[in-house]
Amino acid sequence: MKLPSFIESVFGGRKRRFSVQFPATAEDAEKYYEVLAELFGQDIIPPLSFLRAVPKVNPYGLIIINDIDGKVLGGIELYGLKHDFLDDYLAGEKMDSDFRAHHLLDPERVVADGRLYCAITIDESGFEAVYGREYTKKIREIRDHLLVVTVGAIKEGYFSHGAARETLSIYAIEGTLGGKATLKQIGFKEISDGAKRKDQRPLYHLDLSRNEVDRILERTLNPPKRPERNSSAKSQDIKVRRAGKR
Repeated sequence: MKLPSFIESVFGGRKRRFSVQFPATAEDAEKYYEVLAELFGQDIIPPLSFLRAVPKVNPYGLIIINDIDGKVLGGIELYGLKHDFLDDYLAGEKMDSDFRAHHLLDPERVVADGRLYCAITIDESGFEAVYGREYTKKIREIRDHLLVVTVGAIKEGYFSHGAARETLSIYAIEGTLGGKATLKQIGFKEISDGAKRKDQRPLYHLDLSRNEVDRILERTLNPPKRPERNSSAKSQDIKVRRAGKR
């Protein structure tokens, strides 16, 4: 099966240190649930039955991130929830453990409602032991991948239906450090510190437009190159340094 372009842009034709499972299977959902339970406990995460239902209603709703050995590192949740339920969630009266399959919206209804739930989770706990000196580089690399896959999935899943809507309001819950860093890279801002929320977790928001999606992808996939100094300038610098040592 041909990779969707938002995945191909990160992994196509390159040495793959990570892989993306899309759409997620029931087995993927189970492994992802285990990661969530290990990181946060079962009391505040979506039920397993809900996560299994997500890809059936919305193929863009659950994207799994694996390492090269197939171990689940985390995932990206991007789905719509019924209007009244999402209102209660944003007000802090509901939490992720209250999610049920009948709350889910398909992509067309998400576009019609104009609002999207987002959660980005990545388990970085074993990275330092595995990668040693490359730890920091590896963290940056996977966070860039998370950003591109998240924004790319939003573009293809919700801005590709030809609807008149040009902007989506996206709400995200704070997860792991890697997830939080990716949210901030995309441009999310904290709108609730969690003190008055049932789950006691900060809530983030972003109004994301079609045009901004393209700009984020362009600057992440094709960052501007630093201008190279010409050889004569480098040669002059070397002469100056040598003269200073005499």
